[in-house]
Amino acid sequence: MTRPGFPLEEDYPEVRDRLLAGERYQRVTVGGLREYLAGGDVSLLLLPGDPSAIPESHDVIIIFPEIVRLLAPPPRPGVVARADEALLLSRIGMTRTPALAFFRNLRFLGGIDRLRNWAEYSAEIGEILKSEGTPLPDSFFETPHERAPESEGRILLPMTGREGLP
Repeated sequence: MTRPGFPLEEDYPEVRDRLLAGERYQRVTVGGLREYLAGGDVSLLLLPGDPSAIPESHDVIIIFPEIVRLLAPPPRPGVVARADEALLLSRIGMTRTPALAFFRNLRFLGGIDRLRNWAEYSAEIGEILKSEGTPLPDSFFETPHERAPESEGRILLPMTGREGLP
């Protein structure tokens, strides 16, 4: 059971001391993704990557709360469980972490990978939030053990023009 607090305490103990006190973000797994994304208007998921391998992950982890606070109305923030990062990245057509992924009511709006400056974040987030998004198929929410072997092909996410897993 996940206790309240910043989920990186469990997945990324090496950076927990750098986090701001009092942040309350839900740890999101692929198995709970449908329920999480259906629970609000705009959801913003952080996929931090491995801070020991990607130093800029530390920076994105630290600025994530600021990004959440600057958006109006505020998004529903969550942090993707480390074990599910690669799967979720592939399903939304992204390949690198750290990453931010924006959703609105079971639609993928877009994502931003790597560290950016504030002007770039502002411009890209503004464009993403204007998007109608791409509806997520039921297969998007399947956990790996639920997938039938024949469903392992790739799908094209219309909004991005990139491939993702079904």
